[in-house]
Formats: sequence, C-alpha cells, structure tokens
Amino acid sequence: MNNGSGLPTITTLEALLPTLKIWQQKLNPTVSRPRAPRSPWNFAATAPGTTTQNKLTWEAVPNATGYEIQASPTGDFGSAPIISVPTSQGQTVYNHESGASGQLYHYRIRATNGTSKSTWTAPIAITSVTNTKVYDQRSHTSGVNGWNRVHNVRSRGW
Repeated sequence: MNNGSGLPTITTLEALLPTLKIWQQKLNPTVSRPRAPRSPWNFAATAPGTTTQNKLTWEAVPNATGYEIQASPTGDFGSAPIISVPTSQGQTVYNHESGASGQLYHYRIRATNGTSKSTWTAPIAITSVTNTKVYDQRSHTSGVNGWNRVHNVRSRGW
C-alpha cells in the first residue's frame, strides 16, 4: 500500500526496520575514517652530556599528523602527562628536560593522525648525564696538583 508520500504504509515494527535501514543509508552514507597510523619505529633516547636534556628520536610515520610522548621517572605511565609533538617539517626529534644529571626517565611514543592513534611503543629508559671535569696526569707542570683537565668526557658514575 502507498500512503501518498511515496513510502509504503507499514503496520508492524518488524516490517519498519528494513525500510529504516535503507533510509539511514541514503541519509547518512558511511564516512570512511583514516586508518590508525602504525607505531613509530627506531625509537631511541640519548643523553647528549651537555645538558640535563634527553634527546628522543624516531623514524617518521607515513600519514601521521603528530606524535604523543609520555615521560615517567618511575616507569608508571598511568598518570604521566602526554606531550604532543607536531609533525611540522617532518620533526622526529624531541628534547625532554629531565631536571637533574643522573635522573632516570622512561619514555614511550605513539603516532596520531587526527582521528586515530597508534599503539604505544615499548618503553625505553635512559639516565641523563652532564659533562664533568675529569683530569689525567700527563704533565706535572700545570693543572690542579699536577693533573690536567680532559675536555668533553662524560662521567660514567665510577
């Protein structure tokens, strides 16, 4: 039967469901969303030794619009803040201020593309170090008590 609107006259709820699905598809076509990006690879941390910053690096992820990093001194990421890093100019480096030489930090990263996020990478850990004055005894005529300063040597915590 037709009620003059172009739609069939429906008397039961079961009969109405197929018609509603057809109209829903016509009015709300499926919107395709971008797939979740893959996780960044080659995620690494280095302690340059000149500051209390840890340098984080990773390979760029195709179609990523940004990255999210978590830094935790304990390795518990449950309450660790998320640091957003945009992909402006292909940025795949972030310098994190650790606060003090000898501070251990755990890091993880994931890629984002506006609507989706990759899974977190496996955590990595690093201890920040700064340059320390190290002396050797090559000459007894200069330096401190006969010891000469050796430049650009990182302390290894001996």
